[in-house]
Amino acid sequence: MSNITLREGIAVLLWLAAAVLVVGKLVISLRHVFLAARDDSALASDINAPRRYALTAMLAASLAVAGFLVWVPELVRLLPCGLGMILLIGLSSYVNWRIRQHYSDKRSAR
Repeated sequence: MSNITLREGIAVLLWLAAAVLVVGKLVISLRHVFLAARDDSALASDINAPRRYALTAMLAASLAVAGFLVWVPELVRLLPCGLGMILLIGLSSYVNWRIRQHYSDKRSAR
């Protein structure tokens, strides 16, 4: 097995793991939306949901960036951009969940 084939295989496995994490979190997010639409407040009051969602999104982004680095090792010089992207993805996921919780609480208070 050549070195290039091994790197491509590892990169594909990392991307597959990242895709599974992203799709899994999207399904969970849709479940939260549908339960919130039915006024199920148990999920809306889960204080750790935004943190868990953001950490999982950051892990998925990290796996995707690691896949690119394994596939094309010359991209190591762009690693600070990748780290910034990972942090921005995590921050945007966290803020999205906090906003969603805020409006869910506001709606349930009516």
